[in-house]
Amino acid sequence: KGEHWYVNDTNGMWECKSCGESGNVSTFLKHHHTQCLSDTTPAQYKELATLRHPIPTSIFKINRLAYDSDNRRWLVPIYNDTGGLSNLRVWFKVKDPKTGDYKYLFLDTPGCKAQLFGADQLGPKSKERYPDVPKGGHPHVILCEGEWDGMAMQNIVNKAKIEATVVAVPGANIYKDYWSKLFKGK
Repeated sequence: KGEHWYVNDTNGMWECKSCGESGNVSTFLKHHHTQCLSDTTPAQYKELATLRHPIPTSIFKINRLAYDSDNRRWLVPIYNDTGGLSNLRVWFKVKDPKTGDYKYLFLDTPGCKAQLFGADQLGPKSKERYPDVPKGGHPHVILCEGEWDGMAMQNIVNKAKIEATVVAVPGANIYKDYWSKLFKGK
C-alpha cells in the first residue's frame, strides 16, 4: 500500500517493499485473492447468498469466491484448463449517474483474457482440485451463460447427484473457438 508498493506499467511486474514480495500479474492476482479469501467472513457469504438466491454459500466456497473489503466487491476466480488462475472477475455495486439507481457490474481484471468459468474441471489437472471429478471432467458438460447461472446449475447438479461438469461463458456474446477443444469427447 502507499509508497511501499511499486508496479512497472510496461511489464506488469510488482514489488512490495514492506513485505519483500514481488512477481508478475498472475502472482499478484493469486496473492490478492488468497488474502481476500482468508478475510472473507461467514456473514459476507450469507449476504451474497441473499443477493444471489438461490445459490447457497457452499457453492461460493467451493468456487473460492472472496470478498475484497477494501474495495467493497466480490472476487470470482477464473481458472484455465491447466488449473492456473487466469482472471479475477469482480462483481460490485455502482450508482447509475443518470437515474440514481444502484446496479451490479461484473468486470474482468484489466489485461486478463476471458475464460470459461469451470474450465479447470475439464483440464488434465482437474483431479488435484476436485477429487470427486474424473480426470478431464465428467463425460457430460452443462454449458451456462454467466458465472451466476453456472453456480446455480452447480447447486442443482449437486443436489440431484448428476454426474456432469458445469462450465459457464462469461457473457452471451463471448465464446472463443479455442474453448471447443475442452469439450472434445464429451
